[in-house]
Amino acid sequence: MASVVEMYGALNPGLVVTFRYVDSIDTEAIKAENPDVVIGADLSAPEITEMLHGRENTESDEYRGSPNLTPLSFELPIIVGTKKTMAALPDPVTIKAEELQHAAASLTAADKNGRLVRLGFSPAWNPSTFIDLLLTEDIDALDFESGNVDEELIGKTMEKIKRWRESIPGGKEADSAFDEKYRYIPDLSLILEERIFFARSSFGEWAILPEEMAKKLDIRYFKGERHIPVISVVSAGIPRTSKSIKEAEELIAWLTEADSQIALINRWERDNLAVFGYFGGLSSNREVNEKVIPSFFPAFQGKIPESHYLAVPDSVPCHWKRIRDEVVFPWYKAALTDSPRTPSLSEAYYKWDLSSLKGTD
Repeated sequence: MASVVEMYGALNPGLVVTFRYVDSIDTEAIKAENPDVVIGADLSAPEITEMLHGRENTESDEYRGSPNLTPLSFELPIIVGTKKTMAALPDPVTIKAEELQHAAASLTAADKNGRLVRLGFSPAWNPSTFIDLLLTEDIDALDFESGNVDEELIGKTMEKIKRWRESIPGGKEADSAFDEKYRYIPDLSLILEERIFFARSSFGEWAILPEEMAKKLDIRYFKGERHIPVISVVSAGIPRTSKSIKEAEELIAWLTEADSQIALINRWERDNLAVFGYFGGLSSNREVNEKVIPSFFPAFQGKIPESHYLAVPDSVPCHWKRIRDEVVFPWYKAALTDSPRTPSLSEAYYKWDLSSLKGTD
């Protein structure tokens, strides 16, 4: 964002642009800071969008969301493997859970004592896999704030994950033993060592990969029967209390232009900032995705999904990152143990100390 302010200020010398970072954008932060523009991830909670000025023509090539927000970039869940491993998959862009499970099983191996020495993939390794599986079925399955969390789907997803682990030679015990023995090394390094063959990863992890590693790896987007879930969106909005609405609209319009995005991506690269693509994701501008991002991240060449494959949640709770890290992920790890005392995910959310939200993200 500092680069954005510096570059836009240089292009508009008569305008004073001040950037202020906050740990989390919520209603309190907007009231306290009284900004002219807000830019951040996952701003679609109703209590936030209700504070924003409605805008026209906010639909982009890749994403349709709240009319009070302008999408700048978005993130999708990715599965990583070597080029050779990924070339054997049935689709060059996406992978479904069943395809991943089948391919992983064919690459798993044990020693003469039955101990796993290679394991294709386990859904227990990364708790984001649980969220991915849910969202590929129902993009709004974790709508905590409306009280419409789909506990039936959560239960079915957990049973699917448990059956997946039991299908591994030696079952969940062998999976846990393999995890403890080998996974102190980062997953992407284990892939190159052929200790594992797939990993659930992220754009942020991809951005910091050394070129020597990245050129040996390939990606697929995690997909359900109908869609690829959009798991995070960086958007811009204008609070209703803004005293500079015209100037704010001009800044947001500049941020959506291909030339501006290209200039910023080049600036981040020149400054050696580990930023994937545009604001950490694929751009809402398809031209940038197709012509620019692959020049910095070659594995994404020809892998920009059409917009009709994407599904976006109606809204994401305020403080989603904290809810994910402090509620969903711990609950998932506990649920994998089959403890009868594990509450439902909704119960875990409602028992969570909401006063903790006054802390920092």
